[in-house]
Amino acid sequence: MGSGFKLFVDVTPAAILVMIVCMIALIPYRKERTAISLVIYIGFVCWLLIAGIGELISPVGPMTKLFATLEYVAVVAIPVAWVSFSLRYTGWIKNTKYWLIIGGAAISFFMFCLVATNDLHHLFWQQIFYFESEGFYVLRSLHGPLFWIVFIYCWIAVSLGAILILRAYFSGPKLYRRQSIWLIAGILFPGIMNAVYIFHLIPGFSKDFTPIGYALSGVCFLINTYLHRLFWIMPVSRSALLQDLRIGLLVLDNRGYVIDHNPAINRIFGLDGVYIGHKATEFIPFRDFFAKIGYASESSPPRIPLGRYDIGNLTYAWQLQTQANNSGTCVFIIENISAQIALENDVNRIKAEFIKRERLVSIGQLSAGLAHEINNPLAYLKSDLRSLERLIERKLVADADKDLKEIVQITKGIADGLDRIGKVVQSLLSFTRKGSMDAAAELYDLHEGIDSTLDIMHYEYREIADIKKDYGTIPPIVIQKNEINQVLFNILTNAIQAIKEHPKEDGYRGLITIRTGFSKMHVWCEIENNGPPISPETAPRVFELFYTTKSEKLGTGLGLNYSQDVVEHRNHGRLTLVSCDPVVFRMELPAVEG
Repeated sequence: MGSGFKLFVDVTPAAILVMIVCMIALIPYRKERTAISLVIYIGFVCWLLIAGIGELISPVGPMTKLFATLEYVAVVAIPVAWVSFSLRYTGWIKNTKYWLIIGGAAISFFMFCLVATNDLHHLFWQQIFYFESEGFYVLRSLHGPLFWIVFIYCWIAVSLGAILILRAYFSGPKLYRRQSIWLIAGILFPGIMNAVYIFHLIPGFSKDFTPIGYALSGVCFLINTYLHRLFWIMPVSRSALLQDLRIGLLVLDNRGYVIDHNPAINRIFGLDGVYIGHKATEFIPFRDFFAKIGYASESSPPRIPLGRYDIGNLTYAWQLQTQANNSGTCVFIIENISAQIALENDVNRIKAEFIKRERLVSIGQLSAGLAHEINNPLAYLKSDLRSLERLIERKLVADADKDLKEIVQITKGIADGLDRIGKVVQSLLSFTRKGSMDAAAELYDLHEGIDSTLDIMHYEYREIADIKKDYGTIPPIVIQKNEINQVLFNILTNAIQAIKEHPKEDGYRGLITIRTGFSKMHVWCEIENNGPPISPETAPRVFELFYTTKSEKLGTGLGLNYSQDVVEHRNHGRLTLVSCDPVVFRMELPAVEG
């Protein structure tokens, strides 16, 4: 086989060419820091190959020594580049300070300076001579202590990078082992070549083929790049996290290829396998998902990058995030929210139950007043009827025109009383008639709704407050009228209760002012009261669910929250607190177009 010198000279040009091809192949991944580290690694391998062949073919003497010295630029730099790549690939760079990498590079530079100045101290090469074989010369030396320090330093660094990859291989999931195995195989080649040279495993083979081993490692990395899309992802650093996450993660590149996913994605879509490097649309579950959410490509994402997606009886929330550096990478985050939906439904049911109870409380409060409103007219009717009976009895005795006129007046009183009873009853029926969140909207006269609500609340305010109506000219509106009547009732109830809490000063009487108008295609209504003002601390929370400043007997904190929900979410209007002193609530409802 010979000394291997000629073989090295024959093989090295091809190895240099392969390294150049590797660096060109890595250009598309230049935005990935992992790929940048590998480009630096392969670049120093090229340097080592060029310096190695230069040592062999240069004239024996100073040029041989120069190229032998230049080899150590790569010898001390390659381990640092390898460790940098390993740290970035495994994600340890996030847990390791950058100054460690910079420190390693500084140490390597210092060591090369010691090699270059060997003639001054002879700590690296204590004695040198030139060895000839097959017509080629190489530098041989009696090694000094610095040589062994450099040797140990370099192989400790290389071993550290290999340990990181091995650890990722054995502790990480099977999903990424095919990637790591190529890295491990690649880093073994330099060690094998160096062991052959040091321990003379091949008789007569006296040339160190470690540079060729480094070149073979670059080939392994290149093969892995194309087979497994190595540099499109950094999986090992996050492998444990990704495996344990219940949230599904699906990462696509700008051409729609899967570059990362976790087992949760397989569970969500009912898949079983590794899909990295494949077109996502090759798989029916992914294709159906993209069609459902309106995703065509990274350049044509959905209009709203989040939503819900149903698979069977389960509901999932999905979100699309794109990479900030415009590389085209997009990440789908998919989470099972079925339990959350069930909880929301339970909360809605509880809220509906509270609203129902609030209505019952309101009706209970109205009952006493309604009884008075009905009782008074009935008393008039009974009195008038008794008088009518007496007059009729007298009429039987003697006919008198005066009595007949009185009978007519009494009859009118009876009619007025009956009308009043009818009005109160109709108002109550209008208020308490069962409504629904899904009830159809209908034409509604806001003024009639206000008057109707005031009629059934008359007993509540007649002793403590006056009503001032400042009605403007407004068009009819189309809304769910029963719910708007409830909103008016809630706001007026709060106003009446506030007036009741006002200190009873001499001559004080409450005033509730109701103003209406039409502006910017909206009918508005403002309800103002002169009760105690709302404090600045309370104002931001008046519409908050379950928030109340009243006692438990007077309120549950549902009225204004329910009112705002009715106005804004079910009737497309607005309900706001526009003033704290005096207290003014403003309701805006969209008018009928045309």
